[in-house]
Amino acid sequence: MESTIPLQLPGIRHAILIGDERQLPAMVKCKISENAEFGRSLFERMVLLGQKKHLLNVQYRMHPSISLFPNMEFYSKQISDAPNVKERTYQRQFLQGNMYGPYSFINVAYGEDFHAGSSQKNMVEVSVVADVVASLFKESVSTRERVTVGLISPYKAQVFAIQEKLGNTYNTNSNISTSVRYCLWVLGNGSTLINSGSVWEKIVIYAKDRGCYYNADEDKSLAKAIIDALVELGQLNDLFIMDSLLFRGARWKVSFCDDYLKSMARIKSIAIRKEVVDLLMKLSSGWHHPHKKGNLNLMKQYTVGKWYKLVWSVDILIENSNFIQVLKTWDILPLAEIQNY
Repeated sequence: MESTIPLQLPGIRHAILIGDERQLPAMVKCKISENAEFGRSLFERMVLLGQKKHLLNVQYRMHPSISLFPNMEFYSKQISDAPNVKERTYQRQFLQGNMYGPYSFINVAYGEDFHAGSSQKNMVEVSVVADVVASLFKESVSTRERVTVGLISPYKAQVFAIQEKLGNTYNTNSNISTSVRYCLWVLGNGSTLINSGSVWEKIVIYAKDRGCYYNADEDKSLAKAIIDALVELGQLNDLFIMDSLLFRGARWKVSFCDDYLKSMARIKSIAIRKEVVDLLMKLSSGWHHPHKKGNLNLMKQYTVGKWYKLVWSVDILIENSNFIQVLKTWDILPLAEIQNY
């Protein structure tokens, strides 16, 4: 309670407290202190005791699309937007696409949450964040316009993972202000957050109602970042399914046998996993390696790296009375075992 220290000085007759009891409170790690509500500020305590407060009810910083939700959720619509933030010059488009407007929720429906002590991280989300930052940096260099980006996460492990991913590529400052001016892009798993029973649920619903809820995999660059991250992490379950984002817009549907899924799970080489994914994407788009004349084998084999063969065939699927050509992936095997096929 540092704010009580100057109040102990002799001769003080008046004190003016400036703050906001609805902002993030102090972090209290001790459970006993938390139960004693030591996280409450002096300002909040005075308000709860009925002391009068004067609300500064005009905000001059945020684009109106950003201020709308907190104004409704926390301030009972008492805050108004100043004329300067309503000007057209305050509408900034740092990246192309509706996803990157003044306010958006970007749904990253991939990746597993890893717990690190009392914190957690999602490395696919980290990769998406890194890709957005890289795009902003590239655009900043191209336009020669300085851009300041703040990255905020409620999880320390996620913060450290983002810092490690970004490395020393950019001019970074760990003491970032939480104030937002032109754009606020919230990234997370919409399905998880909407079932959280917290304010995050309201944020997701608000974004959907406002038409500013977007799926990260709808953006070509972010989709690639998601795929690369899943392959590197070995989290392949979301990729090797018929409706995978790998094969959107492909000429053929792709199906996977259990043997293939088990074999891929055993492959530890990231390079091999990437090569398999690249090959499947090419095959599903209609690419074929030229075969020797007279080779009519129904079961096809393509070499992956130096030591593996991808085994696949063409199948026919009946869907809504229509015949659909399907690329059926049987297995990926070491060369020594390929004679079984």
